[in-house]
Amino acid sequence: MADVFEYQVGWKHDGKYGIIVLFFEGGGSHQINYLSYEDYSAMVDMLRNEKSVWYDENRALLATYKEPVGEEET
Repeated sequence: MADVFEYQVGWKHDGKYGIIVLFFEGGGSHQINYLSYEDYSAMVDMLRNEKSVWYDENRALLATYKEPVGEEET
């Protein structure tokens, strides 16, 4: 599990799939390829709109830290 510090996104229009590169706090990165439009959109939305995001490479899981219900992003 690693905190995501920065990210880079791309859409391969001729192959119709998304690519996301996650850059981790403290160094290192992970590239996620061949994302469907739906998965790509959901992940980009989370990266853009959530404050603290982490990634677990073993479970292929992008997630947020625990937040109070109804808390609005600032």
